[in-house]
Amino acid sequence: MIDRAKRAVEAALAAGASDAEAYASQEGGREVRVHGGEVESLTAATRRGIGVRAWIGGRVGYAFGTDLSEAGVAATGPGTVSVAAAVVALLDGAGIQSLVLDQNMSVLEGSLGILPRRVLVAEDHELKARRLLKDAGLGHELRPDGS
Repeated sequence: MIDRAKRAVEAALAAGASDAEAYASQEGGREVRVHGGEVESLTAATRRGIGVRAWIGGRVGYAFGTDLSEAGVAATGPGTVSVAAAVVALLDGAGIQSLVLDQNMSVLEGSLGILPRRVLVAEDHELKARRLLKDAGLGHELRPDGS
């Protein structure tokens, strides 16, 4: 597990993080249900995973994955360096203040990445921000004008 955590950190750094850390966890449990002196059910479960926290542009991202295959571990690290972090770094570099919404939703979604992070800018900076993101090749991430 330690080697896999190291690989996840290396993947986050390779994806553009300035620093990263990882932790590996493994837990297990057993449950026996007895009714009237008879065993009704026996359940055993093991949960293993790797969590990665990465810093990019003064921001922090976090991902947790339970797929410990080479591909799963390789995807967990870069998952922390999200599109939202890249967008915020671009906006910060241009002097445009922004607010990231939904960045902690991974707690609710189980770190599946299915809930998009939203980045808001002040209305008077919208056109400049849109132009900046389009020029950076991130135009496909923008909502249509006026929505």
